[in-house]
Amino acid sequence: MLIWRQRPDASFVGGFNTWLKCGRYVRKGEKGIAILAPMFFKDKTKTADGSEGEIKRIWFKVVYVFDILSSDLWPSLCALDRSRLCHFRKSAR
Repeated sequence: MLIWRQRPDASFVGGFNTWLKCGRYVRKGEKGIAILAPMFFKDKTKTADGSEGEIKRIWFKVVYVFDILSSDLWPSLCALDRSRLCHFRKSAR
């Protein structure tokens, strides 16, 4: 629901590292979509009778995901442009 509220046209979202693993990269300056991600904790507590118990807790933190439309294919076109710029620099000298 948070994704739909922020970007109704989003079709397939993933975190920054998820896109890198898929062979894509997120464009520089792209705004992320804020969502709540669960974090699981185990707390050790002492009970009234002196024994130790373990309590499982779930907290949520804000993380950012990116839509497939905000990512490009790997290798980036910028990498190709860099090689062309290097070629032009060599020829200009």
